[in-house]
Amino acid sequence: MNWRVVCMALCIICLLVPYVPVGTAYAEQDDYERVNVPAKSLISAHNTLPGSTPQMAADGNPATAWNAGRNSGVISFVFNQDIKMNGIEIAATSSPTSTFSYLIYGLNGNRWEEIGHASRTVEYREDGKATVLERIPVLEGTYGGVLISMDSSNTASVSINELYLTQGTEPTFDNATVSQLSGGAFLTWEHEGFANQTVIYYGTQPGVYTEKVIAPWRGYLGTRVYNLVNDKKYYFKIAANVQGKIYYSKELSVVPKSSKIAKTLPEGTRGGVWPYYSDLNLTPNDAFDGDIYTSWYYTNPNYPPNDDGSLALYFFRNPTYIESVQIITQYSPVALDRSGVREDEYTITSGWDWNTGDIPIGQLKTTVRDPGGDGIVYLETIPVKPGYYHEFEIHVKTTGRYVSVNEVIINGKDPNASVTGNVYGNEANKVTQDVYAANRPMTKN
Repeated sequence: MNWRVVCMALCIICLLVPYVPVGTAYAEQDDYERVNVPAKSLISAHNTLPGSTPQMAADGNPATAWNAGRNSGVISFVFNQDIKMNGIEIAATSSPTSTFSYLIYGLNGNRWEEIGHASRTVEYREDGKATVLERIPVLEGTYGGVLISMDSSNTASVSINELYLTQGTEPTFDNATVSQLSGGAFLTWEHEGFANQTVIYYGTQPGVYTEKVIAPWRGYLGTRVYNLVNDKKYYFKIAANVQGKIYYSKELSVVPKSSKIAKTLPEGTRGGVWPYYSDLNLTPNDAFDGDIYTSWYYTNPNYPPNDDGSLALYFFRNPTYIESVQIITQYSPVALDRSGVREDEYTITSGWDWNTGDIPIGQLKTTVRDPGGDGIVYLETIPVKPGYYHEFEIHVKTTGRYVSVNEVIINGKDPNASVTGNVYGNEANKVTQDVYAANRPMTKN
């Protein structure tokens, strides 16, 4: 590793806005083994107080320290060998008492990648001895180095008396699922206790996670990860912070795919949903985009008891003649519901009556079973009251945790459709030409 890589990383990170950590998480110290920074590691810092060298942060002596001489700083440790690790511990002093934020990067090849963050309070001690702070977990992996960006909550200088790495078995949970989408993936999970924060790490190589998504507070019911490349395999690991201890899922993998069918809804159709949950990425227009692996989906936050959601489709141009509706859904395994079967009820309405409310025009009650594979299920066709509609709504009830409408197909032969095109179009031209012998060979009289 050359100095140019290290110096460029230090300069770039120092320009970042000070980081405020959310949902600090750490695991029990007894679960892990502490190891020293490898000897002969290349250690450098962006700022250093005279007489306090960066090498003092890993010299095996907690009485010596690297000190930035200011209330923010960056220090990097480039190892002379790759190290498998899942956390760090820092011994530090502070005057006065201060809370420090730590943003940790791991060196993956020639690239620094964020692997963890936390805040820790360092109490002032009159004897000047260093305090070993609570362990900071990082994304478990094999790294060629560690870079730490630090900020103080007051005027106290940032410093490290000694840096330790940790190894060991991480707490895990088994109940997690992933399903394919078009350009994305759908993940669910279940673990003991309420998670203060859950992070989904993912990448295109097993055990190497270069991207992350912070799940919404209700994300365990179903979180979608978008902007993935179809037909490319992705690997996921879920990290849940439960009362200050991080639990990890097993590694999950999926290949996003796309599959197109003919669209039957008129151009200009727009979708709406009810109820609207701002913490979920609801996508009503995906229910009629012609791709069976995109969908509007509904999670059941009040399960049990049963709850329902509604998908509205608006035809903003001319009214559309409809005789029946067919729905394509996807049975996605959900961590909180492994029964393999759900009971769905789809009620189609159009218009409003002040006395009775929504006016029903069709209904389907059906049992949806997990078909395996991609989970795509074509439901039975739903007959509706034949007529012209400016809009209709699909009201969904399910006994499961999750239901999706991947595609809406409408059918109907408009009784008033004009046949003028068949009479006066190209066929009419051919008839006219034939009548007047336009295409016949000339003959002698």
